[in-house]
Amino acid sequence: MKENNLFDARIAKFDFVKSITNPYPERFELTHSLCEASKLQNGTKDVRVAGRLMAMRKMGKLSFVTIADVAGKIQIAIKKDILGEEQYDFFKKAFDIGDFMGVAGDVFTTDAGEKTIRATMIYFIGKSFRPLPEKFHGVSDMDIRQRQRYLDLCMNDETKERFLRIG
Repeated sequence: MKENNLFDARIAKFDFVKSITNPYPERFELTHSLCEASKLQNGTKDVRVAGRLMAMRKMGKLSFVTIADVAGKIQIAIKKDILGEEQYDFFKKAFDIGDFMGVAGDVFTTDAGEKTIRATMIYFIGKSFRPLPEKFHGVSDMDIRQRQRYLDLCMNDETKERFLRIG
């Protein structure tokens, strides 16, 4: 029953996204992969990256998200005063972990030393209707790891590295 409620909630969010923008745009132009972006100098402007939303930390007027692709991951800082109230509210209402997002912005390093992109624009690229497994534990059930390889590749860095080395 819980899974059905979650699925229904994600469908409602998808309908909300459809009312505002195209939920599956044809293309999103990148300037860098996430791995390349994480190595850019502070102050680099007009960086455009995309990836799957893996972690969200929503706070009042500032949110941090982590997006990942096959080669890397990077933190995104989303500030209400930079993005604008309308776009920030769209972010808070529409995005879930597992969704695909595009980001345009500038590179900086946080006080904690993490390379981050300060978003000047965010783009909705695709909705994930089923939630990803909990990131802390990953996919530990061997039956699921074997039958649903896509989850194992998405959630376990060790499996992804092994897969990339072989290929």
